[in-house]
Amino acid sequence: MSYLLLENITKRFGAFTAVDRVSLAIEEGEFVCFLGPSGCGKTTLLRAIAGLDFQSEGRIVQAGRDVSMLPPRERDFGIVFQSYALFPNLTVRQNIAYGLENRGMARRAITERVAELLKLVGLEDQGDKYPAQLSGGQQQRVALARALAPSPGLLLLDEPLSALDAKVRLYLRHEIRDLQRKLHVTTIMVTHDQEEALSIADRIVVMHGGRIEQVGNPIQIYQEPATPFVADFVGSMNFLEGVVVEPGRCRIADLVLECATDGLAPQQAVTVAIRPEDVVVRAVTAETRNRVSGRILRTDFLGPFLRVEIGADRLGAIRLLVDLSINLVRDLDIEPGREMELAVPPERIRLYPAGVH
Repeated sequence: MSYLLLENITKRFGAFTAVDRVSLAIEEGEFVCFLGPSGCGKTTLLRAIAGLDFQSEGRIVQAGRDVSMLPPRERDFGIVFQSYALFPNLTVRQNIAYGLENRGMARRAITERVAELLKLVGLEDQGDKYPAQLSGGQQQRVALARALAPSPGLLLLDEPLSALDAKVRLYLRHEIRDLQRKLHVTTIMVTHDQEEALSIADRIVVMHGGRIEQVGNPIQIYQEPATPFVADFVGSMNFLEGVVVEPGRCRIADLVLECATDGLAPQQAVTVAIRPEDVVVRAVTAETRNRVSGRILRTDFLGPFLRVEIGADRLGAIRLLVDLSINLVRDLDIEPGREMELAVPPERIRLYPAGVH
């Protein structure tokens, strides 16, 4: 049996349904990210798992025990909030020890456990400071240590890094992942940051409108998005209107492309999805499949890569975004107005029925 089982979880606030019939199984020791835009239901689902907001319908089973209607204190979890929620009048040691004291643990055992956790999160020399004397990243580590103090079976993280600056977020992201692997604690993290989810999760649960759009590992979510929403939310995507010509071929304006058309009928209107980085511009020859000539209309420097907007006569008014590495840009002397040959590998094209979101 899975460690955590969600069965048809629904949460309503009056006439508004925030979470709509969500079912999910999470294995012991797994790191799962709930990913989606604001208002998609991910935090509401996390709070239902914690018992902070009871679901309107559905069942939650943790480690074989039905916890659906148990109060938070009777569930086995630790939680870290975006706001840290540390007690400002308590030292770091006292913050970490707080939950252990409430459980009646012996003083000596508490002292040993707090020392162990301070070492675990790299704050051995900060135990006697107060939260206001720490940086945001250090405060978040204290909050993490406090959540882990009672050795919970489940760790819940509610956008724990969103209040930190980019460099600290990146550093703590790796720290949290390494810590989770070391402790093998089942972990659910809520985030709206796609890069964060892709880099840290064993599996990603993409949510939209209170429902699950797709569940999969990071590579599946990125390379095989199940819906246009997932394709658009996770990474960048060109969406082009097209039609299926015959099995294995679709048409965009005057351009016919080879691509997988499984389950789609000839003459069916489709949305053609192409990631900007999947467009090939080097070594394109007359024999290259899905080749087209285009002109560079605009370039945007985005640090490690250049985003190029390309127009092509055969695409009519459609513009194609292409991401090129800086080294490739130097080699090919990319600049607005230049004509270039490009191609899209058939296996990198995804089709969705028109009207599906």
